[in-house]
Amino acid sequence: MDDAHLQELRQRAPGLAAIYQTGRDTILRSADMAALEQARVQTLGRKSPLTEFLRSIPGLPAEERPLVGKGGNLIRKELEALVEEREADLKRAALSASLATERIDVTLPGQLFPAGHEHLISQTMREVEDIFIGLGYRIAEGPEVELDYYNFTALNTPPSHPARSAHDTFWVVEQRETMPEAVVDAGAVRFRPMLLTAAAVVVGAGVILFDPIFQGLAISLMAGEVASLLFSRMTVPILYFLDKRWEFAHGAPGGDGASPG
Repeated sequence: MDDAHLQELRQRAPGLAAIYQTGRDTILRSADMAALEQARVQTLGRKSPLTEFLRSIPGLPAEERPLVGKGGNLIRKELEALVEEREADLKRAALSASLATERIDVTLPGQLFPAGHEHLISQTMREVEDIFIGLGYRIAEGPEVELDYYNFTALNTPPSHPARSAHDTFWVVEQRETMPEAVVDAGAVRFRPMLLTAAAVVVGAGVILFDPIFQGLAISLMAGEVASLLFSRMTVPILYFLDKRWEFAHGAPGGDGASPG
């Protein structure tokens, strides 16, 4: 409220101007949040002088009612804005005092730490994989314990090959038994025909997948082929490993166990 409005209000409604001045001084004298809340109740509450004065407007002369009503609403808005402004000032003062006396303020945002990144070797491996995938290759993982056939024979390394000599290769009991190391190429050789067979069945059955008569057959073929692929890649190797471990533990036939060549 500017000085012109306040001067006019003092001339036409001195009681209302006095209420405004008293409420303004009370709010500005509030030293903390509790005192400010008490000043708000005294100035703007249901039993405050301003509220009582506004309730008495119907009893005023008709020519005074518009001015007093407009001035009363304006005074209420001014005092409410003054309360909000004083509350913000008190909060800033309390925060400044807290920062000056306390070493750590847990309400302030914490210090951000730089995030880590993937290991350089892992990044390099993924980049190499992306390059080969872009060239049309596919990534397949082989078992950690592999057969002699997939390690050598299927890779054009027959038993007569120099790389199959005894001082370069380790066998378990015989050449046909499982070996302690896996070769990446052996996993690819083992996985390729299985994957191609499963893909052929799934694609072939897809032709009749949406046929109302043969849809059940198509689903059975697809699910069976996928299940057999997972069964041969997981269940069978595990059972084979458990069987061989029991056999070696109780004495393998034709030998006393594993022996390096």
